[in-house]
Amino acid sequence: MSEPSEGLFRHIGLRSATGLVVASMIGAGIFTTTGFQAADLGHPGYIFLLWVVGGVLAFCGALCFAELGAAMPHAGAEYVYIRETYGSTIAFMSAFVALFAGFSAPIAAALKSLMAYMGYFVPLFAENPLLFAGLHVNDAVAITLVWGLVAIHCGGVKGGIGFNDAITAFKVGGIVLIIAAAFIVGRGSLSNLTEVAPQFYSMSSPDRMSAFATSLIFVSFCYLGWNGSAYMAAEMKDPQRVLPRSLLIGTVVVTVLYFLLNLMYFYGAGVSGRPWADCSGRTHARGNAWARSPARTR
Repeated sequence: MSEPSEGLFRHIGLRSATGLVVASMIGAGIFTTTGFQAADLGHPGYIFLLWVVGGVLAFCGALCFAELGAAMPHAGAEYVYIRETYGSTIAFMSAFVALFAGFSAPIAAALKSLMAYMGYFVPLFAENPLLFAGLHVNDAVAITLVWGLVAIHCGGVKGGIGFNDAITAFKVGGIVLIIAAAFIVGRGSLSNLTEVAPQFYSMSSPDRMSAFATSLIFVSFCYLGWNGSAYMAAEMKDPQRVLPRSLLIGTVVVTVLYFLLNLMYFYGAGVSGRPWADCSGRTHARGNAWARSPARTR
C-alpha cells in the first residue's frame, strides 16, 4: 500500500511509540482487580495463570494490529482497517462506539479510581463534598485533570509526546521501584505464593472454571490499550518498522510488569490474608448497597 497522505508530521520514533502502548495499557485495573480474583478463586497459581493468559491474548491482538498497521499505516487504527474492509458506515459505527466505550469510559473509570486513592491522603477527597447541581469536588478535580491533559496535547505533537514519555517513565519507574522494594526490604514470605485459600477446595471444577473465565474478562480489560500506538501510525517516522515493534514490545513489557506486580501482592499477603478478605467484604457490601439503592428499584 502507498504511503499515508494525511499530511501529518512524522515525529514519533520507536521509544515514544512504545511509551504510548505502555501508557495506554497501565491503568487502575492492575491495582484494583487482584483482590477480587483472590476472593473468587483463592489460588495464587490460577491468578498468575490468569495474567499470563491475558497477556497472551493481548499479544495476539498486537500481532494482528502489527500486520494491519504495517499494511495500512494511516491514523485511526481499527477505523481504517474496518473502513477498507466493510466500508465507511460500519467504520463510523465502530468509531462512535469506541469514542464512548473504548476511550471515554476507561478515562472516567481511571479518574474515579484516582480520586478514591487520593482520599487516603487528602481528607477533602475522602469527604467529597457537594459543590453545586450534583457536581462534587472529586468530579470537578477529575474534569479539570482531563481538560488539562487535552490542553497539553493541543499544544502540539512534540509537546504531547514528550509529556507522555515523561509520564510513562515515571509510571514504569515507580512500579519497578515498588516491586524491587517489596522483595528487597519487604517483610513478605515466599510461602505465601503457594498458599491456597480453604474456599478453593470447596469449589467444584465447573465453579472454578466459571470463576476463572469471569476473572479473565476483568483481566482482559486491564490489558486494553495494547493497540495504543496504532492510532498514531501516520505520525511515525517509519511506521512499517516502528508500529509493529512498538505494539509487541509494549505489550510484552506490560505483561511482565503485571505478572511481577501480582507476585509482589501475594509475596506480601497470602491469598487468605486480611487485605483480600477486606476487599471481598467491601465488594459484597457495595454490591448489596447498589442493589438496594432507589435508582435500582425504580
